[in-house]
Order: sequence, then C-alpha cells, then structure tokens
Amino acid sequence: MTNTLLANSFFIKYNMFFKKYVIIRKMEEKAYLRYIDAHNRNIRVNLRFFNLGILTYTSFKVHYIERFDNLHSESLTLSRNKD
Repeated sequence: MTNTLLANSFFIKYNMFFKKYVIIRKMEEKAYLRYIDAHNRNIRVNLRFFNLGILTYTSFKVHYIERFDNLHSESLTLSRNKD
C-alpha cells in the first residue's frame, strides 16, 4: 500500500511493504527517506536524489508530521535546509 501527498512541490509516497518514503519531484528525481520518527515533529532528514545517474545529497527539515493509523496514511511538510 502506498500513500501519496504533495508537500512543497514534492510527491511523497510511503511504501508500507518496504517501510520507506519515496519522494518524487516534478523532474522525476527520486529520493529515499529511510526512517522518520512520527513522534518527532522537528527531525532533520537527508535525502539521496538520483538525477540522470548522479547521486546528490539534499538536507530537508520536517516541520509537521501527522499520522492516521486507522487510515494507513501520513502527511508531512518538508522544506529545504539553508546549509
């Protein structure tokens, strides 16, 4: 089961089977978020972007996480860190 939402021009999918987030930008770049703590609303995460075979690292900060266990869906808001 995969959930999709739109946050800051990113399409975010959570794969329940692999237990990871798959984030796809409009330019078809993909990033994999290995772990996120739903109880920590101020966690910083590093995403690995694959663009034309080039691996780059981009840091994001999660501002808001909302979990609905009964609906098997999550929503989160990401913004690019100014590092």
